[in-house]
Amino acid sequence: MAAVMEPLIELILVIAIVIVAAALLPLCTKARVVLGFCGLVLVAVGGTLFAFVAYPRATALFLTGGAVIAGTAWGYTRATAWLTRRDDTAITVSGTAREPERKSSFTGR
Repeated sequence: MAAVMEPLIELILVIAIVIVAAALLPLCTKARVVLGFCGLVLVAVGGTLFAFVAYPRATALFLTGGAVIAGTAWGYTRATAWLTRRDDTAITVSGTAREPERKSSFTGR
């Protein structure tokens, strides 16, 4: 299977390089954006296929690690949102630090 996939992957990457190079030509902005996006998608697909064909076990471990990190980040955001909803006096990360207001006994005379 790897012998069949390698030329296909190389062809995808060559097409992606040509498309990205075409995006560098002096074209209208929409055309450059579309070409650049399509080229980057093909590079991502070709790179992913290459990783699966060349390093199947390492790719699975890498994707599992990425899924664990993404799940942890998602859980952290959900937990902090839940904790801040529980208490109206919770300190938020985006809140600004202020000095407590004190009533002064000094009248200025």
